[in-house]
Amino acid sequence: NRLFLELLRIAIGPQSELSVTPSISQWHDLYEVACKQTLLGVLFPAIEKLPEKQRPPKDILLKWFVAKENIVRSNRLLNIRAAETIKYFHNEGFQCCILKGQGIATLYPNPLLRMPGDIDLWLDGDREVIYEFAKQRFGFHGLTFRHIHYPLYKDVEVEVHVIPINLLSPIRNYFLKQYFRSFANIQYDNIVELPENVGQIRVPTVEFNLLYILLHIYEHFLGEGVGLRQVLDYYYVLHQSTDEDVKYRIVYMLKKLKMLRFASAMMWVQKKVFGLEDKYLLLEPDEIEGRFLLSEVMQAGNFGKYDIRIDYKKEKNNLIRFYKYILHNRRLLLRYPYEMIWDIPFRVWHFFWRKWIMVKGTLQCG
Repeated sequence: NRLFLELLRIAIGPQSELSVTPSISQWHDLYEVACKQTLLGVLFPAIEKLPEKQRPPKDILLKWFVAKENIVRSNRLLNIRAAETIKYFHNEGFQCCILKGQGIATLYPNPLLRMPGDIDLWLDGDREVIYEFAKQRFGFHGLTFRHIHYPLYKDVEVEVHVIPINLLSPIRNYFLKQYFRSFANIQYDNIVELPENVGQIRVPTVEFNLLYILLHIYEHFLGEGVGLRQVLDYYYVLHQSTDEDVKYRIVYMLKKLKMLRFASAMMWVQKKVFGLEDKYLLLEPDEIEGRFLLSEVMQAGNFGKYDIRIDYKKEKNNLIRFYKYILHNRRLLLRYPYEMIWDIPFRVWHFFWRKWIMVKGTLQCG
Protein backbone atom coordinates (compact mmCIF):
# COMPACT_ATOMS: atom_id res chain seq x y z
CA ASN A 1 0.00 0.00 0.00
CA ARG A 2 2.87 2.41 0.68
CA LEU A 3 4.10 2.32 -2.93
CA PHE A 4 0.55 2.61 -4.23
CA LEU A 5 -0.15 5.70 -2.14
CA GLU A 6 3.15 7.21 -3.29
CA LEU A 7 2.12 6.64 -6.91
CA LEU A 8 -1.19 8.31 -6.19
CA ARG A 9 0.52 11.36 -4.69
CA ILE A 10 2.75 11.59 -7.78
CA ALA A 11 -0.39 11.59 -9.95
CA ILE A 12 -1.99 14.53 -8.14
CA GLY A 13 1.04 16.49 -6.93
CA PRO A 14 4.51 17.77 -7.73
CA GLN A 15 6.32 14.60 -6.59
CA SER A 16 8.03 12.94 -9.56
CA GLU A 17 9.46 9.63 -8.36
CA LEU A 18 8.94 6.76 -5.93
CA SER A 19 11.05 6.28 -2.80
CA VAL A 20 12.22 2.90 -4.13
CA THR A 21 12.17 1.20 -7.53
CA PRO A 22 9.38 -1.43 -7.59
CA SER A 23 10.18 -5.00 -8.58
CA ILE A 24 8.25 -6.74 -11.36
CA SER A 25 6.04 -8.49 -8.80
CA GLN A 26 5.42 -5.20 -7.03
CA TRP A 27 4.34 -3.62 -10.32
CA HIS A 28 1.86 -6.46 -10.82
CA ASP A 29 0.54 -5.75 -7.31
CA LEU A 30 0.31 -2.01 -8.02
CA TYR A 31 -1.69 -2.71 -11.17
CA GLU A 32 -4.08 -4.98 -9.26
CA VAL A 33 -4.62 -2.42 -6.49
CA ALA A 34 -5.23 0.28 -9.11
CA CYS A 35 -7.86 -2.00 -10.70
CA LYS A 36 -9.57 -2.65 -7.36
CA GLN A 37 -9.64 1.06 -6.55
CA THR A 38 -10.68 1.99 -10.14
CA LEU A 39 -7.77 4.41 -10.45
CA LEU A 40 -5.97 3.03 -13.50
CA GLY A 41 -6.69 6.10 -15.61
CA VAL A 42 -5.88 8.66 -12.92
CA LEU A 43 -2.56 6.93 -12.15
CA PHE A 44 -1.30 6.69 -15.73
CA PRO A 45 0.16 10.24 -15.75
CA ALA A 46 2.13 9.27 -12.63
CA ILE A 47 3.79 6.47 -14.58
CA GLU A 48 4.70 8.93 -17.33
CA LYS A 49 6.29 11.21 -14.70
CA LEU A 50 8.54 8.47 -13.31
CA PRO A 51 12.19 8.28 -14.32
CA GLU A 52 12.90 5.52 -16.85
CA LYS A 53 14.43 3.18 -14.29
CA GLN A 54 11.30 3.22 -12.12
CA ARG A 55 8.74 2.57 -14.85
CA PRO A 56 6.87 -0.76 -15.07
CA PRO A 57 7.84 -3.60 -17.44
CA LYS A 58 6.55 -3.24 -21.03
CA ASP A 59 3.79 -5.85 -20.64
CA ILE A 60 2.31 -4.07 -17.59
CA LEU A 61 2.80 -0.65 -19.21
CA LEU A 62 0.96 -1.79 -22.34
CA LYS A 63 -1.89 -3.28 -20.32
CA TRP A 64 -2.13 -0.08 -18.28
CA PHE A 65 -2.13 2.05 -21.45
CA VAL A 66 -4.95 0.00 -23.02
CA ALA A 67 -7.01 0.31 -19.82
CA LYS A 68 -6.42 4.07 -19.80
CA GLU A 69 -7.53 4.40 -23.43
CA ASN A 70 -10.71 2.43 -22.68
CA ILE A 71 -11.47 4.82 -19.81
CA VAL A 72 -10.98 7.83 -22.09
CA ARG A 73 -13.28 6.28 -24.70
CA SER A 74 -15.95 5.57 -22.07
CA ASN A 75 -15.75 9.12 -20.73
CA ARG A 76 -16.23 10.58 -24.19
CA LEU A 77 -19.42 8.55 -24.58
CA LEU A 78 -20.62 9.48 -21.06
CA ASN A 79 -20.02 13.17 -21.72
CA ILE A 80 -22.10 13.09 -24.90
CA ARG A 81 -24.88 11.18 -23.13
CA ALA A 82 -24.80 13.51 -20.11
CA ALA A 83 -25.31 16.59 -22.29
CA GLU A 84 -28.09 14.79 -24.22
CA THR A 85 -29.79 13.72 -20.98
CA ILE A 86 -29.92 17.26 -19.60
CA LYS A 87 -31.50 18.46 -22.87
CA TYR A 88 -33.96 15.55 -22.90
CA PHE A 89 -35.36 16.24 -19.43
CA HIS A 90 -35.41 19.99 -19.99
CA ASN A 91 -37.50 19.39 -23.11
CA GLU A 92 -39.82 17.27 -20.94
CA GLY A 93 -40.27 20.22 -18.59
CA PHE A 94 -37.99 19.22 -15.70
CA GLN A 95 -35.28 21.21 -13.98
CA CYS A 96 -32.35 18.88 -13.29
CA CYS A 97 -28.64 18.48 -12.68
CA ILE A 98 -26.04 15.72 -12.90
CA LEU A 99 -24.92 14.29 -9.55
CA LYS A 100 -21.32 13.06 -9.11
CA GLY A 101 -19.99 11.41 -12.27
CA GLN A 102 -19.21 13.62 -15.22
CA GLY A 103 -19.74 16.75 -13.13
CA ILE A 104 -17.11 15.78 -10.57
CA ALA A 105 -14.81 14.68 -13.40
CA THR A 106 -14.61 18.31 -14.60
CA LEU A 107 -12.72 19.12 -11.36
CA TYR A 108 -9.90 16.70 -12.30
CA PRO A 109 -6.78 17.90 -14.14
CA ASN A 110 -7.71 15.52 -16.97
CA PRO A 111 -11.46 14.71 -16.70
CA LEU A 112 -11.20 11.92 -19.28
CA LEU A 113 -8.99 9.82 -16.98
CA ARG A 114 -11.48 9.45 -14.13
CA MET A 115 -13.20 6.05 -14.19
CA PRO A 116 -16.80 6.76 -15.32
CA GLY A 117 -19.95 5.10 -14.05
CA ASP A 118 -23.56 5.83 -14.92
CA ILE A 119 -25.55 9.07 -15.13
CA ASP A 120 -27.23 10.11 -11.89
CA LEU A 121 -29.76 12.84 -12.50
CA TRP A 122 -31.54 14.87 -9.80
CA LEU A 123 -34.95 16.04 -11.02
CA ASP A 124 -37.00 18.81 -9.48
CA GLY A 125 -40.52 17.70 -8.67
CA ASP A 126 -42.80 15.52 -6.58
CA ARG A 127 -41.82 11.85 -6.23
CA GLU A 128 -45.15 10.53 -7.51
CA VAL A 129 -45.08 12.82 -10.55
CA ILE A 130 -41.53 11.79 -11.48
CA TYR A 131 -42.14 8.08 -10.93
CA GLU A 132 -45.37 8.22 -12.91
CA PHE A 133 -43.47 9.96 -15.73
CA ALA A 134 -40.82 7.21 -15.67
CA LYS A 135 -43.42 4.43 -15.48
CA GLN A 136 -45.32 5.67 -18.52
CA ARG A 137 -42.18 5.61 -20.64
CA PHE A 138 -40.22 2.61 -19.39
CA GLY A 139 -42.07 1.04 -16.46
CA PHE A 140 -40.68 0.54 -12.94
CA HIS A 141 -37.01 -0.47 -13.14
CA GLY A 142 -34.64 -0.42 -10.16
CA LEU A 143 -37.16 1.45 -8.02
CA THR A 144 -35.98 2.73 -4.63
CA PHE A 145 -37.11 5.43 -2.21
CA ARG A 146 -34.82 7.99 -3.82
CA HIS A 147 -34.33 6.96 -7.46
CA ILE A 148 -35.52 4.89 -10.38
CA HIS A 149 -33.66 3.45 -13.36
CA TYR A 150 -34.52 5.23 -16.59
CA PRO A 151 -33.25 3.12 -19.55
CA LEU A 152 -32.97 6.00 -21.99
CA TYR A 153 -29.91 4.52 -23.75
CA LYS A 154 -28.63 1.04 -24.53
CA ASP A 155 -24.99 1.94 -23.87
CA VAL A 156 -25.27 4.07 -20.69
CA GLU A 157 -27.31 3.62 -17.51
CA VAL A 158 -29.38 6.53 -16.24
CA GLU A 159 -30.77 6.84 -12.72
CA VAL A 160 -33.36 9.52 -12.01
CA HIS A 161 -33.22 10.81 -8.42
CA VAL A 162 -36.08 12.50 -6.61
CA ILE A 163 -33.66 13.25 -3.75
CA PRO A 164 -29.86 13.23 -4.06
CA ILE A 165 -29.31 10.92 -1.06
CA ASN A 166 -30.95 9.96 2.20
CA LEU A 167 -29.87 9.02 5.72
CA LEU A 168 -31.36 6.07 7.59
CA SER A 169 -32.11 8.04 10.76
CA PRO A 170 -35.54 9.72 10.30
CA ILE A 171 -34.64 12.82 12.34
CA ARG A 172 -31.34 13.45 10.62
CA ASN A 173 -32.87 12.66 7.24
CA TYR A 174 -35.50 15.33 7.91
CA PHE A 175 -32.72 17.92 8.41
CA LEU A 176 -31.06 16.70 5.22
CA LYS A 177 -34.26 17.01 3.15
CA GLN A 178 -34.70 20.58 4.39
CA TYR A 179 -31.16 21.37 3.28
CA PHE A 180 -31.76 19.90 -0.19
CA ARG A 181 -35.00 21.85 -0.62
CA SER A 182 -33.43 25.16 0.37
CA PHE A 183 -30.53 24.83 -2.10
CA ALA A 184 -32.20 22.94 -4.96
CA ASN A 185 -32.76 25.78 -7.44
CA ILE A 186 -29.13 26.93 -7.22
CA GLN A 187 -27.94 23.46 -8.26
CA TYR A 188 -30.21 23.34 -11.30
CA ASP A 189 -28.77 26.64 -12.58
CA ASN A 190 -25.07 25.84 -12.17
CA ILE A 191 -23.65 25.18 -15.66
CA VAL A 192 -20.23 23.71 -16.57
CA GLU A 193 -18.59 22.96 -19.91
CA LEU A 194 -17.68 19.39 -20.74
CA PRO A 195 -14.27 18.49 -22.25
CA GLU A 196 -13.68 18.67 -26.01
CA ASN A 197 -16.65 21.05 -26.50
CA VAL A 198 -19.27 18.29 -26.50
CA GLY A 199 -21.76 20.43 -24.61
CA GLN A 200 -22.84 21.79 -21.25
CA ILE A 201 -24.34 20.12 -18.20
CA ARG A 202 -25.87 21.43 -14.98
CA VAL A 203 -24.12 20.26 -11.81
CA PRO A 204 -24.28 20.99 -8.06
CA THR A 205 -22.24 23.85 -6.66
CA VAL A 206 -19.00 23.32 -4.76
CA GLU A 207 -20.71 24.13 -1.46
CA PHE A 208 -23.41 21.54 -2.11
CA ASN A 209 -20.83 18.90 -3.11
CA LEU A 210 -18.80 19.54 0.04
CA LEU A 211 -21.68 17.93 1.93
CA TYR A 212 -23.20 15.68 -0.73
CA ILE A 213 -20.03 13.86 -1.86
CA LEU A 214 -19.05 13.27 1.77
CA LEU A 215 -22.53 11.85 2.39
CA HIS A 216 -22.15 9.60 -0.64
CA ILE A 217 -18.88 8.21 0.71
CA TYR A 218 -20.41 7.87 4.20
CA GLU A 219 -23.39 5.92 2.87
CA HIS A 220 -21.28 3.41 0.97
CA PHE A 221 -18.78 3.13 3.81
CA LEU A 222 -21.57 2.13 6.20
CA GLY A 223 -23.03 -0.22 3.59
CA GLU A 224 -21.01 -2.48 1.33
CA GLY A 225 -17.80 -0.43 1.39
CA VAL A 226 -16.14 2.39 -0.53
CA GLY A 227 -12.95 2.78 -2.54
CA LEU A 228 -10.27 5.43 -3.06
CA ARG A 229 -11.86 6.76 -6.26
CA GLN A 230 -14.71 8.27 -4.25
CA VAL A 231 -12.25 9.60 -1.67
CA LEU A 232 -10.20 11.19 -4.46
CA ASP A 233 -13.39 12.81 -5.81
CA TYR A 234 -13.75 14.52 -2.45
CA TYR A 235 -10.14 15.70 -2.58
CA TYR A 236 -10.91 17.66 -5.75
CA VAL A 237 -14.13 19.04 -4.25
CA LEU A 238 -12.29 20.21 -1.12
CA HIS A 239 -9.65 21.79 -3.34
CA GLN A 240 -12.24 24.18 -4.80
CA SER A 241 -12.92 26.31 -1.73
CA THR A 242 -11.16 27.99 1.18
CA ASP A 243 -14.15 30.22 2.00
CA GLU A 244 -14.53 30.21 5.80
CA ASP A 245 -18.26 31.04 5.64
CA VAL A 246 -18.86 28.02 3.40
CA LYS A 247 -16.87 25.82 5.78
CA TYR A 248 -18.88 27.10 8.73
CA ARG A 249 -22.18 26.22 7.02
CA ILE A 250 -20.98 22.75 6.07
CA VAL A 251 -19.65 21.99 9.56
CA TYR A 252 -22.94 23.23 11.03
CA MET A 253 -24.81 20.69 8.86
CA LEU A 254 -22.35 17.94 9.77
CA LYS A 255 -23.09 18.60 13.45
CA LYS A 256 -26.84 18.35 12.82
CA LEU A 257 -26.34 15.10 10.90
CA LYS A 258 -24.05 13.65 13.61
CA MET A 259 -21.24 13.18 11.07
CA LEU A 260 -18.35 15.01 12.74
CA ARG A 261 -16.51 11.80 13.63
CA PHE A 262 -16.59 10.57 10.04
CA ALA A 263 -15.75 14.00 8.62
CA SER A 264 -12.71 14.30 10.93
CA ALA A 265 -11.57 10.84 9.84
CA MET A 266 -11.93 11.90 6.19
CA MET A 267 -9.87 15.03 6.83
CA TRP A 268 -7.02 12.85 8.15
CA VAL A 269 -7.18 10.60 5.07
CA GLN A 270 -7.20 13.64 2.77
CA LYS A 271 -4.16 15.11 4.47
CA LYS A 272 -2.24 11.86 4.96
CA VAL A 273 -2.90 10.19 1.62
CA PHE A 274 -3.23 13.13 -0.77
CA GLY A 275 -1.27 15.78 1.13
CA LEU A 276 -4.23 18.18 1.23
CA GLU A 277 -3.20 21.52 2.74
CA ASP A 278 -4.74 22.65 6.03
CA LYS A 279 -6.46 25.63 4.41
CA TYR A 280 -8.78 23.25 2.52
CA LEU A 281 -9.72 21.08 5.51
CA LEU A 282 -13.18 21.44 7.05
CA LEU A 283 -12.21 20.12 10.49
CA GLU A 284 -9.25 19.09 12.60
CA PRO A 285 -8.14 15.62 11.38
CA ASP A 286 -8.71 12.63 13.67
CA GLU A 287 -5.81 10.19 13.25
CA ILE A 288 -7.36 7.21 15.08
CA GLU A 289 -10.60 7.33 13.10
CA GLY A 290 -8.71 8.25 9.95
CA ARG A 291 -6.48 5.18 10.13
CA PHE A 292 -9.54 2.99 10.61
CA LEU A 293 -11.24 4.60 7.61
CA LEU A 294 -8.17 4.25 5.37
CA SER A 295 -7.77 0.59 6.36
CA GLU A 296 -11.40 -0.09 5.44
CA VAL A 297 -11.10 1.73 2.12
CA MET A 298 -7.97 -0.18 1.12
CA GLN A 299 -9.55 -3.53 2.04
CA ALA A 300 -12.91 -2.84 0.41
CA GLY A 301 -11.90 -1.51 -2.99
CA ASN A 302 -14.50 0.00 -5.30
CA PHE A 303 -17.86 -0.24 -3.48
CA GLY A 304 -16.62 -3.18 -1.41
CA LYS A 305 -16.33 -5.54 -4.40
CA TYR A 306 -12.90 -6.80 -3.32
CA ASP A 307 -13.42 -7.10 0.44
CA ILE A 308 -12.54 -10.71 1.27
CA ARG A 309 -14.41 -10.36 4.58
CA ILE A 310 -17.69 -10.07 2.66
CA ASP A 311 -19.30 -13.35 1.63
CA TYR A 312 -22.98 -12.47 1.98
CA LYS A 313 -23.32 -11.18 -1.60
CA LYS A 314 -22.98 -14.74 -2.93
CA GLU A 315 -25.68 -16.05 -0.59
CA LYS A 316 -28.91 -16.95 -2.42
CA ASN A 317 -31.12 -17.04 0.67
CA ASN A 318 -32.23 -13.47 1.40
CA LEU A 319 -32.55 -13.95 5.16
CA ILE A 320 -29.12 -15.54 5.49
CA ARG A 321 -27.59 -12.84 3.30
CA PHE A 322 -29.18 -10.14 5.45
CA TYR A 323 -27.94 -11.85 8.64
CA LYS A 324 -24.37 -12.02 7.30
CA TYR A 325 -24.57 -8.38 6.24
CA ILE A 326 -25.52 -7.37 9.79
CA LEU A 327 -22.67 -9.45 11.24
CA HIS A 328 -20.19 -7.81 8.87
CA ASN A 329 -21.34 -4.28 9.74
CA ARG A 330 -21.54 -4.71 13.52
CA ARG A 331 -17.96 -3.36 13.74
CA LEU A 332 -19.37 0.07 12.81
CA LEU A 333 -22.12 0.21 15.43
CA LEU A 334 -20.13 1.86 18.21
CA ARG A 335 -18.42 4.30 15.85
CA TYR A 336 -21.52 5.42 13.94
CA PRO A 337 -24.54 4.49 16.08
CA TYR A 338 -26.84 7.24 14.75
CA GLU A 339 -27.06 5.53 11.37
CA MET A 340 -26.35 1.89 12.18
CA ILE A 341 -29.20 1.46 14.70
CA TRP A 342 -31.62 2.53 11.96
CA ASP A 343 -30.23 0.15 9.35
CA ILE A 344 -32.61 -2.77 9.97
CA PRO A 345 -35.77 -0.67 10.57
CA PHE A 346 -35.12 1.31 7.37
CA ARG A 347 -34.53 -1.80 5.26
CA VAL A 348 -37.72 -3.43 6.55
CA TRP A 349 -39.72 -0.27 5.92
CA HIS A 350 -38.19 0.18 2.45
CA PHE A 351 -39.03 -3.42 1.48
CA PHE A 352 -42.75 -2.93 2.20
CA TRP A 353 -42.78 0.62 0.79
CA ARG A 354 -41.36 -0.65 -2.50
CA LYS A 355 -43.91 -3.50 -2.66
CA TRP A 356 -46.72 -1.00 -2.05
CA ILE A 357 -45.48 1.34 -4.80
CA MET A 358 -45.17 -1.53 -7.27
CA VAL A 359 -48.70 -2.79 -6.50
CA LYS A 360 -50.08 0.75 -6.65
CA GLY A 361 -48.40 1.32 -10.00
CA THR A 362 -49.78 -1.94 -11.38
CA LEU A 363 -53.30 -1.10 -10.26
CA GLN A 364 -53.08 2.34 -11.86
CA CYS A 365 -51.86 0.79 -15.11
CA GLY A 366 -54.85 -1.58 -15.05
